[in-house]
Amino acid sequence: MTTKKKDRVFFLSKALNRVFFVVNVLKYKENQEASKIFPNKQLKQHSDDVHLLMQLAEAATSEADWANAIFHWRQVYDAYPSSQIGKQARRRLNQALINRAMQLRRLGILDQTEGLVEEVLGIMPGNARALTEYAELATARGNWTTAIERWQAVLDAVQHEKDADKYKKIFSRAVGKLREAQICAAAMSLKEGVPDTEGAFLLAALQGSLVPIKPVIKLDPETTAEMRAARILIDLRSEPTCEKLAKYVIQVRWGKAVASALYQLTCPIAEVVNNSSLKNLHIDTTTLSAWLVIRAASILYADADNKDSIQHSISTTEATLRMGIHDPIAKEILIDTYIRTWNYNEVFSIYSTLDSPSVYCSLQYANVLNQLGRNEEAKEVLFELLSKNPFNWAIFNSLLRMNSYLNIFDRLEEHALKFSEKAIEPIEIINAFQMMSSLGLCDRSLSFLFQSGLPEQVGELNPSIAQRLCETLASTYLSQARYAESLYWSNKGIILSGAAENKKTQNLLSLRFEATHKCGLNDLASKTSKKIIGVGKMTTRQSYLASLSEKNFSRAWKIKTDNQDSIGIKLAFSEKYHSDGPTYHHINGRKILVFSIGGVGDQIRLLSILPDLLRHLQPRQTTVTCDPRLASLLEHSIPGIRTIAVTEYRGVASEAIFLERNNVPNHSAVRMVNNEAYKAAEDHDLVLNIIEFFRTLRPSVDSFKDSSHYLRPRSRLKNKWRARIHALGAKPKIGFSWRSGLMTMSRWHEYTRLIDWIELLLREDIEIVNLQYDLSSDERRLLGKLRPEALNRWPDLDLKNDLEDLAALSSALDVVIGPCTTITELAAAAGASVIYTATNAGGNWRTREPEGTDLFFPNMKMVFPQTPGSKEELVKISLKELDTLLEATPN
Repeated sequence: MTTKKKDRVFFLSKALNRVFFVVNVLKYKENQEASKIFPNKQLKQHSDDVHLLMQLAEAATSEADWANAIFHWRQVYDAYPSSQIGKQARRRLNQALINRAMQLRRLGILDQTEGLVEEVLGIMPGNARALTEYAELATARGNWTTAIERWQAVLDAVQHEKDADKYKKIFSRAVGKLREAQICAAAMSLKEGVPDTEGAFLLAALQGSLVPIKPVIKLDPETTAEMRAARILIDLRSEPTCEKLAKYVIQVRWGKAVASALYQLTCPIAEVVNNSSLKNLHIDTTTLSAWLVIRAASILYADADNKDSIQHSISTTEATLRMGIHDPIAKEILIDTYIRTWNYNEVFSIYSTLDSPSVYCSLQYANVLNQLGRNEEAKEVLFELLSKNPFNWAIFNSLLRMNSYLNIFDRLEEHALKFSEKAIEPIEIINAFQMMSSLGLCDRSLSFLFQSGLPEQVGELNPSIAQRLCETLASTYLSQARYAESLYWSNKGIILSGAAENKKTQNLLSLRFEATHKCGLNDLASKTSKKIIGVGKMTTRQSYLASLSEKNFSRAWKIKTDNQDSIGIKLAFSEKYHSDGPTYHHINGRKILVFSIGGVGDQIRLLSILPDLLRHLQPRQTTVTCDPRLASLLEHSIPGIRTIAVTEYRGVASEAIFLERNNVPNHSAVRMVNNEAYKAAEDHDLVLNIIEFFRTLRPSVDSFKDSSHYLRPRSRLKNKWRARIHALGAKPKIGFSWRSGLMTMSRWHEYTRLIDWIELLLREDIEIVNLQYDLSSDERRLLGKLRPEALNRWPDLDLKNDLEDLAALSSALDVVIGPCTTITELAAAAGASVIYTATNAGGNWRTREPEGTDLFFPNMKMVFPQTPGSKEELVKISLKELDTLLEATPN
C-alpha cells in the first residue's frame, strides 16, 4: 500500500472514530435526535464510505430500529452486491426484514408485512423464520386454507435442516398451528354450508392430522345429524385444540339441539330418553371429555332461569368432577350457579381448592366478598390480580366500581399512569387509555393515545384492533358529551369494518345510536337502530329508546315488557301473569297484583297511570308493589289501593336480602320481587307489570292524561311546610337540585355541577331551598359561602328518605329546578311548577310539542340546550324560563 493510501485510510479511521465518539457522547447525554443527525451529516461528506454505512446499520439493528436498519443494510448491499461485505449485508437485511415484518404484524399492518416476507423468500425460499412469519400472516388473516399450506411448508423446511435441535421451537409451534388451522378450516366449511355438514368432513380433516383419532361411540347410519355431531365432538376429546370447534358446533351451528344430544350421550345422571337413535350406544363415561359434558349441561341449564334448571346444572357438573376429571371450567360453572342461588359457602369452598384460579374465578370470588360487605378483602384480591394482569380492563373496571365506597382513586390512578408508560402492543395502549379516561383523566388519556400514533394508523391496524380502538374513542367522547367526536369515531369504526358483522360492529352502531339520540337527531337514530337490527339483536334499552324517540309508544311499551325485570316477573308468575295489553274485559271485577319496576323516580312516573287504571278498568282490588319510601304516600293519594313494600335489589346481596327473597323461584325476578310479594300472588287473580297498562291506556301522545297532582301529601304535612316556607320571607322560593345521587365518571357529563349555577346562587331576588341530599365537601363549601342559609335549614328533614315530607315541601315552593331524578319527578307529581334540566336531548321523547311540557306532568317545563352537552346554554335557558314562570306567578 502506498504512503498516500495509508494516509487516506488513517485519516478516515480517525474521522470515523471522531464521529462515533461524538455519537456516543450525545447518546450518553440522552440527546437522541442529535445523535442521529450528526452521523447523517458526516455521511453526506463520506457517502461512499462502507464502514460508516455499516456502523449506522449496526446501530439501528442494536436499537431494534428495524425500519432504519433495513434502509442502511440495503444501502450497503446495493453498494457491494457481489462482495463478502454485500453477502453479510444481505443476511443482516433479511433478518431486519423478518423482524420488521413481525413488528408490523403485531400492529395489524398486514399488507406491508407480506411484502417484506416475500422479499426474503424470493432470495431464500427455504428460510425457516421467513416461512414461519409467512404462515403467521395467513393465520392472522384467518385464511385457513393458505395457513395450512404455509405451516406445512414450515414443517417440511425444518425437517430438512441438518441442525434439527436449533429448530425445535419452530417445529413445535408449526405442529400446533397446523392443527389449529385444520380445525378452523373445517369449522369455516361447516359455517359456509359445504356438503355433509353433519361432521364427516370435520372428522376426516382431523383424522388426517398428526394425531389419529379413534372413534369412541358407534351409531346407526340413520342417526340424526345432531347425534353424529355430538359423537364427533366426543371423538375429539383428546385434541387440545378441539375447544374452538366444539364451542362453534354447540353454540353456533346447532345450538341446543346438539347440546341436548351431547348431554344425552355423556351425562351419567341423565335419564336417557327412549330414542331409536340411541340404541346400540356404548359409552365409557370415564373417558369422555369433561369440557364437552360441562358445556352441554351449561348450555341446556345455566341459561334457564329457575331453581330446578340451575340444580340440574350443579348436579351435572358435580357428577363430571366425580369422574376424577377436574376441569377448571367445571368449577367456574359451579361458582356461577352457586352465586345465582346465593350459596356463598360453596363458592368459598370451591375457590379454596383452586391452585391457580383463573381471572374469571377470581373476579367472581371478589364479587361475592364485595356483596357480603367484605370490601377490603375484595379490594386486595382484585389488586393482586391486577398486578399480575396489569392491562386487564375487566379487573380494573371492577375496582373502579368499588371506588365510590372505598376511596381507592389514587391507587387506581397510580396504576393507570404507571402502566401506560409500559404499554407497547396496540391492545395494551388501548386498555391503558381506557383506564385513564375512566378515571376522568380525559385530556391526559387522549394526549397519551394520540402520541402513541394509533389513531393515525387506525386504517392500517388489524381490523379487530381498529374496531376496538374506534369503539373506545367513541365511548370516551360520548361519556364527555362530545357527541360530534363520538359520531366521527363510531362511523370510522363502522366504515373500517366493511361488511363484517360482529359484536364490535354492533357496539359501534350502538354508540352511534346513543350519540344521535342524545343530540336529538331522531331520523338518524332511527336509521341506526334499523342497522343494528340488521347486524344483530338490539339491546332492549336501545330498541326502547329508538321507539320512544319516534314517539311510537305502542311499540315502546311492548319492548319494555320484554326487559330483564319484566321477563323475571313473567317467569315467576307464569300461570297468573297477563300480557298483551289488559282491557276492561280482563281486569273488571278481579283482584290484581301490579309490580312497579325501576328506581324510585321511575316508579313515581309509571305509577301515575293508577288513577286512570282504576277509573277505566275497574278491578275489584288492586295491590301495588313500590319502594318502601313511597308506600304511605301512595296509599293516601289513591284511596282503595294496597301497597307491598319492595326494596329494589341492585346486586349487593346480604343475609337480610337473601331471607327476604329466598322463596322467589326465579333469579332474574328477585330485583323487583320479594317473599311477601311472591306469596301475595296466591290471593290475587292476575299478576301484571305496570308497563302492561301503558299498552292499553297510553298507546299514543294524545292518550297521556294530566297526572300533575296524583300524589297528595297529608294536610297536616302540607300545612306544616307552607308555614315553614312562608316564614322564609316574601321572595319567591326556588327548590334546587343539580345532579343524581348516583354519580359515576360516565354520568358526570349527564348532569350539571353546582358551580355551573353560580348566576342563580348570586341572585338576591329569590330564596334558594336546597333539595340535594348528598352534598360533597366541595359543594357544601361553595353553598356555604354563597348561600349559607340553604345549608341544614331544617335538620329534621331527611331529603333522601322522607318522601312524603319532601312532596309536601315541593308543593309549597314557587318553582323547583332539577334534572331527571326522584326529587324532580316527586315535585312534579305533587303539583309543583318544575323546570326539568337535561344536558342532552335523550329525554326529548317526554316533551309535548309545541308547549314544551312533559307528557306525564304538564306542570313540568322541559329544557334542553340547543348545543347538546352545553351546560352553559342549559343554565342560561333555564334561568330565562325561571324568569318567565316568576313573572306569570301572582305575588
